[in-house]
Formats: sequence, structure tokens, C-alpha cells
Amino acid sequence: MDGGARGWPDLPDSVRKELASAGIAGGDSFFPAAGGYTDGIIGLLDDEIFVKAVPEDDPAARDYLTEARVSAALGSGIPTPSLRLATQNDGWVALAFEIARGDHAAEPWEGRQLRLVLDAVDQIEDALTPSPVDQLPTVAERMRGRCSTWGRLRDDGTHGALTRASLSSWEGAHLDQLADLESRAETLFEGDTLLHFDLRHDNIFIDGDSVTFVDWGRACTGPGWVDVVCMLLESEVAESHLDTLFLSTRRGTSADPEGVDAFLTILASYWRYSATLPTPGSPGLQERRARSRDATLRWLSQRWD
Repeated sequence: MDGGARGWPDLPDSVRKELASAGIAGGDSFFPAAGGYTDGIIGLLDDEIFVKAVPEDDPAARDYLTEARVSAALGSGIPTPSLRLATQNDGWVALAFEIARGDHAAEPWEGRQLRLVLDAVDQIEDALTPSPVDQLPTVAERMRGRCSTWGRLRDDGTHGALTRASLSSWEGAHLDQLADLESRAETLFEGDTLLHFDLRHDNIFIDGDSVTFVDWGRACTGPGWVDVVCMLLESEVAESHLDTLFLSTRRGTSADPEGVDAFLTILASYWRYSATLPTPGSPGLQERRARSRDATLRWLSQRWD
């Protein structure tokens, strides 16, 4: 959504004073920016500092606090903007970063950019393993409670608005296999790599041959290949054979095949159901969920058929 839904005057004076004390300019130089799915304040100050802020009761506030902790811990070997200020004050959470240079990665992905970013994701794996940030949830914990679609359809025949009759012929033919992997998934993808876990195209900036990763609010730990899977599924990739792309990466070639199948199965479970839910206040989110659902099921079908 448009980050201008709220403006600089909505930020409490105490937070603006903290920004000023850190040498960060005031609202006369604030320019709202588009992005994200929260009703918060997002924009640039003096074209040099990126500021994002939400009320403490906004669901995004927890992610902002995680992002602050992770960003503060990442070393210079990880291409991500420096955190200038993180504050929780007067009912608001606010973060300020050096800006990321360049432009968002294109969507659908352009071939050269895709290869550049896949290589960059491989290159930072060693610096993120083991995770330099303690007390983060695992990827299994991040997904827990969100992925019961296949089991419910197999056992009860319905899940919300979904019924067995709404499944494709491929889903129906593989429902038992999908439900079995869904039930065992948590034990099949374990690891200690720090994962970004939200590598959409708009969380990646490209400046020539340089890649910058932003927005670590969904960070968790798990096997490194999870971030490659997420990157290929969360934004539109022009290439249709995702498994070939996945196996072209170092992270992908080291992945356990059953673990990958299990992770794809629960992602498909999550997106299969969530794409049926309304998304008031978040234009485009339902369409993005449906696109990710279709890409995930297509990838699974390529691996199983």
C-alpha cells in the first residue's frame, strides 16, 4: 500500500525529537514512499535516510523490532543498509536507515538480475551460518499453525471456503501425499542459518552489479536453501522450471530433497488457503498470494511427476 496513508505529522513529537538528536532531519524534507502492507509511515528524509514507523499495536510492530535487532547485529559483510536509529516511544516503533542505493529488482525477474541476486544470496550464506542473531524463531516456528490445508481437506473435506471439489485434478490425485508431508514437515527442514525469509523483489535493490537486501523483519533460522525457495516463489519469475534455477545455486545443491518437498508442501498449504481470504487495506496482496500458490504447486508437480 501507499506509505503516505499516514504522514510525518502523525509521528509523536518525542519520536521526531529522537530522530533529530541522532542528526536525522525533520518533516520538511520528508517524502512518502510506496511499499509494504501496513498503515504506517514510510518515506525518505533528505533523500538520504529511510524512515519507517508504526503504532505499537500494529501487527507490523513486532517485525520492526525484529528488523532492528537483526540489522544492528549484521556485519559489514552483509549488503544491507546501516541502522541509524531504532526507538520504541510514545506508542510508536520507528526505525531509520541509510538508504539503499539503486532500484528495486524488476518483476517479473529479468534474467541478469535474477542470476546476480541468486549468486549474492549464495555468497552471504557463510557469514550467516551459524546465525549471528540469537533467540530468533525457526522457520518451522514461523510457519506453525498456518499450514493445515491438505490434512483438513483429506480428513474433513473442507477448510474455510475450500472443499475437495475446489482442488485441481493434480491436487486431488496427490492429496494423501501432500497431507502426509504437511504433517511431518517440521522435522524435515532444520538448520542454523540466519534467513531473511521475505526476499521479494521489492526487498532487494540492484545498483549496477551490487545487490542490497532490506527489511529483515521476518528473519528466522533454518537451512540456507529456504531463502532461495522463498525468493523464487514470492515474486514472479519468468522462467517456468524453478527446480532448475534452484539447483543452479550452491544453497540448492546442498538441500535435502525431501526437506525441499516438505517446505514446498507447507508453503502451498499456506497460500492455497490464504489466497481465499480477504485482504482489506492491502491492495494486491490476495493476487500475490494466488500467484505464489500457483508457482508453488507448479514446482511441486515438476518434482513429483
